[in-house]
Amino acid sequence: MNLSAAELKRNQCPDPLSPKGSATWHCLEHRFSLYELGGEVNPFSVILVASLLGAPIANGVAWWLRSRDDNSGLRSWRSSLLFVGLLFASANTALYLIWLTFRLVDKNAPLVWKTHGICGDIALFLIPFALLGATFGKGNARIPVAVCALLGFFLWVPVGIL
Repeated sequence: MNLSAAELKRNQCPDPLSPKGSATWHCLEHRFSLYELGGEVNPFSVILVASLLGAPIANGVAWWLRSRDDNSGLRSWRSSLLFVGLLFASANTALYLIWLTFRLVDKNAPLVWKTHGICGDIALFLIPFALLGATFGKGNARIPVAVCALLGFFLWVPVGIL
């Protein structure tokens, strides 16, 4: 499907969460489609979808693996470090999902984007500690915590920067 530059410009929407059926939804389907107009996979959309789905799934797997660890006896400092990393990765994922819910409810209000900036600043504090816990911690949940932290980072980075 070939669209002229004038059609793409006319169909561009300032609000990407407009209801389906409106003139702006046509632009949204092309902008966030997994396939570009040439038929190739759009890597930015793949990153976005992988982050939106992968971070909560990796978070759930990490908590499930942690619950299966043997809880008897004293825990070492490395397993405590992994637990702290898991908490920080979970907080980052929860922070983004709460902001996304706020975004869906309040649409394009200026407060939404101010909140995004503040939450993004908090996430930049959480993610390195989650990676630190995944790197130096000890336990079965190390890999899912690292995956959750890295995908959680991509949630906050504007795709246009990549």
